[in-house]
Amino acid sequence: MKKIAKPLTYMILPRTSALADKEAHLRSRICKLKSAKKSAEASFFAAAIAGLQKRPSHLRAILRRSERAPRPLWRQNDQDHAEAELHLHFKISQDIFAGGTDTTYIVLEWAMTELLRHSNAMKKLQNEVREIGKGKKEIVCGDDLDKMHYLKAVIKETLRLHPPIRLLIPRQAREDAKVMGYEIAAGSMVITNGWAIGRDPTIWDNAEEFKPERFLNSSIDFKGHAFGLIPFGAGRRGCPGISFAMATNELVLANVVKNFNWELPKWQDLDMTECTGLTIHRKIPLLAVATPCNSKLNKE
Repeated sequence: MKKIAKPLTYMILPRTSALADKEAHLRSRICKLKSAKKSAEASFFAAAIAGLQKRPSHLRAILRRSERAPRPLWRQNDQDHAEAELHLHFKISQDIFAGGTDTTYIVLEWAMTELLRHSNAMKKLQNEVREIGKGKKEIVCGDDLDKMHYLKAVIKETLRLHPPIRLLIPRQAREDAKVMGYEIAAGSMVITNGWAIGRDPTIWDNAEEFKPERFLNSSIDFKGHAFGLIPFGAGRRGCPGISFAMATNELVLANVVKNFNWELPKWQDLDMTECTGLTIHRKIPLLAVATPCNSKLNKE
């Protein structure tokens, strides 16, 4: 049918033959670009994997664990097994890079936004971090984090108001259920709005206010045990990188507020508009002025 349709189309619309030639050229070009992109990605992740395997790292631990696992029956052949392992390592690396960068910077950007809006909270956090780090190296280390209770409260409050992902992983009801008066039939897809839970006034006092003190002397955490704060989900479908992500957020935020004083440019208004999508980031990126805390300008 296509063999007949093409000549007829060219007879009725003669100029379309030129478009057809251009289409073929564009398709060929797109295929080459896709192939080049795939090759570049493979080279990048192969180099990253090789580098991370040489020193202790989160990725190295995962890869070593997979290497110790027994081979599936369907890939007992050495070559098949090696190719499958390489593909697995590539995908694991890709997930860690993709899932661990965007969400981490979103949490840090919102934390700095709220601290710049609430100068008392910023000062309190700086005092805690600088007091604990007094007389030590300029960089806060992981051993210091357990003593920084207000830092942890700031991160929790940021996650309550600004979870990096609004909607959690969908769940499927295994049986008929009734939740808050709603009938949920077996097989229904249920999606939890973690953002709405964090701002629910029936769960939180002054739910729209940034108040880290609410988490001081509190056992509430974000690991899925307290359902008023589940930015990472809960149970078996919860985020597997919670501990890694939190250690990163705490270390970066602690070092940022310890070594610098922060303020907004005089001409900038702090717009809190969210840009929604798969992740919830600021519509207008945060712009702040950093002054080293030991600089002459700061002392003056």
